[in-house]
Amino acid sequence: MEKSASFHITTAEWQIMRAIWSNEHASATLIFSILEPKFHWKLSTIKTLLHRLVEKNIIRATKEGKHFVYDTIFSERACELACYQQLLTKTCSTKIGAILNALLEQNTLSFDDVDCIEKTLARKRSNGMLVEKIVCNCLPGLCTCANHLTS
Repeated sequence: MEKSASFHITTAEWQIMRAIWSNEHASATLIFSILEPKFHWKLSTIKTLLHRLVEKNIIRATKEGKHFVYDTIFSERACELACYQQLLTKTCSTKIGAILNALLEQNTLSFDDVDCIEKTLARKRSNGMLVEKIVCNCLPGLCTCANHLTS
C-alpha cells in the first residue's frame, strides 16, 4: 500500500516527476531529452532537480552501470491529491466550494468527467456527508469571510 504523499514540489520539479511517471527507470539524459525542447534546461539543471527530489524522498535513484535511473516513490495520483489538499489547507474552508465551482467553470470536462462528479455529489448527498454551513477554520485576522469581519 502506498503511503500518503505530503511534500512541496516546485513547478520545475513537477515537470521532472511527469517525465519519470511517463518513463519508468528514467535516466537524467532521457529526462533531459524530453524537457529540453520546451524548457531549454541544461543537463546540469535536470541533475540538480533530480537530486532535490531524491533528497525530499519523492523519487529514488538506482545505480545501473555508470549511470543512475530514477523512479517515483509515489504515484502521480497520490502526488496530485497531496498538492490539491495542500492548496486547500491554505484557504478558508468556507471558500472551498467556490474554488471547486470556479475550477469546473474554467476547465473543459468530458462527459465521463461530469458523470463522475455527479456520482460523487449524489453519493455525498445520500450518505449524509453534506452540512448546512461550513465553519471557517481560519485564525481571526487572517480571513475575509463574514465570520471574522468586524464593522
